[in-house]
Amino acid sequence: MSLSLKKQTNISLSFFLIAAVIGLFLRFLFIADVEVDFKYFLHAHSHVALMGWVYLAMLVLIRLCFFDTKKNKKQYNGIFVFTLITVVGMLCSFPFQGYAAISITFSTLFLFASYWFYWFFIKHASKQTRQLHSYRILKYALIYMLISSIGPWAVGGVMATLGSGSVWYRIAIYFYLHFQYNAWIILGLIGIFVYVLEHKGILIEKKAIKVFLMYFNSGLILTFFLSILFIEPHGIYYILSIAGGALQLVSLYYIKEAIPDLKTKVKQIFSHLEFTLLKWVSILLLIKFVIQFFAGFKPIADLITNYKNLTIGFLHWTFLGVITLSLFVLLSYFKLIKINKAVIYFYALGFLLTEALIFWRPISFIFNLDFSIPQYILLFVASLLLVIGILIIMLKQFTKKI
Repeated sequence: MSLSLKKQTNISLSFFLIAAVIGLFLRFLFIADVEVDFKYFLHAHSHVALMGWVYLAMLVLIRLCFFDTKKNKKQYNGIFVFTLITVVGMLCSFPFQGYAAISITFSTLFLFASYWFYWFFIKHASKQTRQLHSYRILKYALIYMLISSIGPWAVGGVMATLGSGSVWYRIAIYFYLHFQYNAWIILGLIGIFVYVLEHKGILIEKKAIKVFLMYFNSGLILTFFLSILFIEPHGIYYILSIAGGALQLVSLYYIKEAIPDLKTKVKQIFSHLEFTLLKWVSILLLIKFVIQFFAGFKPIADLITNYKNLTIGFLHWTFLGVITLSLFVLLSYFKLIKINKAVIYFYALGFLLTEALIFWRPISFIFNLDFSIPQYILLFVASLLLVIGILIIMLKQFTKKI
């Protein structure tokens, strides 16, 4: 099967729409009595969003940036199609059985597909790109992708021995999420962004990039301890978590230092809408790192443990905000998707409303606020806005005018 990069992008975007529709259905379950297993559909939602939308879109961008698209085309298409089959398998199995034989099989095959792509990247990346700073950043990102897979492998062992009620089960899940959301995807997006600048002939300061990677990688390892604070470990782990958050905050400064006059140069390369979105992504990313820093302090860590919505809100902040908006910008820059202000307003409104409503319940409990709102109905409406925004982008893929 031969698929153009545009068709591959449409496939990944279709999975995003499917994940959003499943998310909308999950919101509906809070306001209507429907006899389905909530967790089964939640697993389908998270796997399709992360592996169908984000992973496949990242594959397309990495292929476009770091490879000669005329070479090794058959092998790359094989990787994409094999990965696609595993995602479809998860989509068709998780809603009906949750974690069971079929879904676990497809999830395991997906891990092998990711290993295959890593090997393909290391072996076939073009000679020109191997000299770029962006290649080095992407290489780290993909290594973190491999490391994250330890989590799913550990989950199987923990379930077979200690059961899903074990604290180690949660730690294994958090390990996977940490190295996915905070490592491979974020660093991968930064690497692709740096590639765009390098491709345009913009000078990148080598020393600043090295320092950025040093702080980012060190902070990334230490912020993993945020994932175990729910067990209230020894105080040293809180200190390490705070130190990790501080290091990652500092790393952002060195990205700016690596590219002198960054704002002016980015404004020249990207369209006005893409530049505006990048500014918002920068703000959202900064807030993400600030949240991680403060999450290491015990009073806040305890709040996060006691109020699950804080964790859900943070994950959506990262996924729907930082990651998805970055993908919109990069895919738009490479002419793989079409976006305009109306679409982005729809999506942004849905994103901001869902975040506000998700955070509302824990905030109202924490500050003892009596003002009540029909949260679940409003969440359903806000999620509907997200679905409409993604649907419009999908429809625009098949029209000539933006």
